[in-house]
Amino acid sequence: MSSAEVMGWVQGSSSPTLPRRLSSTGHTSSTPDRDTPNRLEANATSSAGLTATAEQPLRLVFAGVCGLILLVGLLANGLMLLVVGWGPGAPRPLLSLTNSLMVNITLSDLLFLACVVPVLLLSFLRQDWWLGPTVCTTSQAANSATMFCTFYSMVATALLRHVAVARPDLALPSGPGARRLLCGAMWALGLTASLPTWLFQRAVVEEGAWACLLLLNPAQTSCYFTLLGALAFLPCVLGLGCSFGHMGWLLWTRPRGPVGESAREHQENPGSSS
Repeated sequence: MSSAEVMGWVQGSSSPTLPRRLSSTGHTSSTPDRDTPNRLEANATSSAGLTATAEQPLRLVFAGVCGLILLVGLLANGLMLLVVGWGPGAPRPLLSLTNSLMVNITLSDLLFLACVVPVLLLSFLRQDWWLGPTVCTTSQAANSATMFCTFYSMVATALLRHVAVARPDLALPSGPGARRLLCGAMWALGLTASLPTWLFQRAVVEEGAWACLLLLNPAQTSCYFTLLGALAFLPCVLGLGCSFGHMGWLLWTRPRGPVGESAREHQENPGSSS
């Protein structure tokens, strides 16, 4: 064997080899497997199909739960509206105001059940958003508005009861105009808090499928939640904290008479403590 043949044999043995696969005849082939990307795509498609098939029963369960919530909520809030809204008039101003707020909360819950729960039920029937951009924006905005309206109505009810206990001699305005103004203020606050949803909630294509999303970048999201906490929640939390603290102080410092005698009777009968 010549030196040229030896060098050719060494170079041939040290060169990298292509991946080999078995041919249909059982022999090996050095051509690359061009079917690999197609096989990977087919595997990914089959995995997505299996995931969708596994999610479908769970989606149906959630849709059934939403239907149950819708039926029970409509019945319960309808009965509440009949009892509070069309019952006999409240004899005291405080009860008149708190009953109006209770009607406000009931109407807010009914609006939530009518505009949000059916949309949620229908959205569980398919993986992507299929109800259109108008339903996307209005349902999510109604969700935010009713949630904040209910929250502010509950806070107002707590503060009114605190005023009635701390200042029982204070005459609260309880006419029809005052009650409409109070309930309207709760709705105005709820709609104001839901403005970002009206402006930025959109139906968009996300990863090849339609989705209902709040289109805010990270800076806008941080600003939104900061303002939401500082303006929507913090004043109410501080007001409730001061109210509960004042109630605790009143209970701690009020005069205590003998057993069976109220604080007012004890003040009217100072000789009973001697």
